[in-house]
Amino acid sequence: MPSDDLSDLIVPHWTQGAPATPRLGGPPGKPASYGQGVIVAWDSSTFENTVRFHGAELHNLPVLAGPDALTFRPGDIVGVQYWAPEGGSGQYWILPRI
Repeated sequence: MPSDDLSDLIVPHWTQGAPATPRLGGPPGKPASYGQGVIVAWDSSTFENTVRFHGAELHNLPVLAGPDALTFRPGDIVGVQYWAPEGGSGQYWILPRI
């Protein structure tokens, strides 16, 4: 059955060459680094949290922010330290506000 859609001839499908799992970490060969995240949800009594980082929402990250964490609110920009080896999901931590 003929098709009028010729886009595959011009642009490869988004899955072509895609890694098996999403990659949140830094560039290849640099598994440990830091970046910025935005607090989406925060409970200052339990430190339950949701942080948006590189387009993904991460839940209940460990907090290394010290007493500053008692005043976090949704919308705050915080540092996020991460260790994400190639092919793995890694570990993420919340740092103080930026």
